[in-house]
Amino acid sequence: MLFLQSDEACEVSYKDRAGKYQGQRGVTLPRA
Repeated sequence: MLFLQSDEACEVSYKDRAGKYQGQRGVTLPRA
């Protein structure tokens, strides 16, 4: 797994997008 960190706050957070990116219709659970 890869975790990224930044000193600046993001413009749109994962929370703002309700856990969805690029027009996802559902939340995809992680597979590790």
